[in-house]
Amino acid sequence: MSGPLIRPAAPRDVQTIAALVVASWRAAYRGLVDDRVLDDLSVAERTVRWRARLGATETSTTVAEIGGAVVGVCSTSAPSPDDDATPGVAELSVLYVRPDRWREGIGRALLRQALDDLSTRGWRTVTSWVLAANEPALAFYRDLGFEPDGAEGIHARSGRAIVRVRISLGVCR
Repeated sequence: MSGPLIRPAAPRDVQTIAALVVASWRAAYRGLVDDRVLDDLSVAERTVRWRARLGATETSTTVAEIGGAVVGVCSTSAPSPDDDATPGVAELSVLYVRPDRWREGIGRALLRQALDDLSTRGWRTVTSWVLAANEPALAFYRDLGFEPDGAEGIHARSGRAIVRVRISLGVCR
């Protein structure tokens, strides 16, 4: 594989993105989040959310495409919506890859593109919230240079503990 095509998300992608996110949640978080939460996820509800997200000026969303099919999505918010965010801090809000395409480098390609874009636009730091029990995700971020910054919280939908990771741009491995 030569790598996915990374392109801006378009309105025509919203339902595919919504389905991809729901499938990713169900695969990645089974055993970490109550089954009821995962089973209640709605592609229709997520489609409405994604339609609004793509229209928001503070977000930037890209998709990874292979053979004409969307296989991953990445979205950033700039500036970060966190109450304690200082100037120059953006947030990686969404990074999901279709479960049947995990471990092919798609997430890494999406993240690198997002970090390059944020750096080009003058953002100096990027944060992301991760379920504290999601060891594969934490390892993924650590491998790319992200480190926990000490912030913790509770994920609203799942009620599970989350931790914030952070990277200074120019450090991505």
